[in-house]
Amino acid sequence: MPDAFDLPSAGSLRVGARIANARGVPGTLGCFALSLDDRRPLLLTSQHVLFGAGAREQEPVWALPDPGGPTPDRPIGRTRHGRRALLRHADCDVHVDCATADLDARQAVACRLTPVRAGDLPEPGDAVHKLNGVNDATHGTVLATNHSEQVVIEGRSFEVRGQILVRARETAQPFSKPGDSGAALCDEDGAVVGLLWGTSARGDALACPIAPVLWVLHVELARVTENA
Repeated sequence: MPDAFDLPSAGSLRVGARIANARGVPGTLGCFALSLDDRRPLLLTSQHVLFGAGAREQEPVWALPDPGGPTPDRPIGRTRHGRRALLRHADCDVHVDCATADLDARQAVACRLTPVRAGDLPEPGDAVHKLNGVNDATHGTVLATNHSEQVVIEGRSFEVRGQILVRARETAQPFSKPGDSGAALCDEDGAVVGLLWGTSARGDALACPIAPVLWVLHVELARVTENA
């Protein structure tokens, strides 16, 4: 398993875990982060996962139970801040779909988060992967790093720009499936290079680069270094 995922758990939470907002919109816990403002421990995922279906700030975020596992008896966190927009970053237009949630106090005290460097923007042909429910990974190849196209989001057509386009190595399955929104896109060394949020018209995965995500949310990536 790549270095970035050597110690992925915070309390009972793990990178790649399935989550849902208070309105039942499902997604994936992409990674952990620290706020640059107050150093609070956060989880990072997609905006439409945490704020979809009309969810607002400070609403509960839930972990979805593993098959046959116990149902969570309390939220794992509360929505904090999100952005889904076309913005200007480093002299480029780029679409972002990203959000954070404050970790529940029980989760926060169970770990110590240490800042970790984000990966560089990949190049076409580079190998990338994402975690599937914490126990497995899907591997893919970057097709483009400045991809633009028209997509339909919540019934409205938008032009998205500056996206990372990824195709699965195994042609029998797509790189991104329903429920994968918010998953971290990682390079071969395990460094996070993007955040998955959707699928192109041809069925390839779309991810926003991680640099503008961190910039607009004012956070830095973090990893668990110690569990209680």
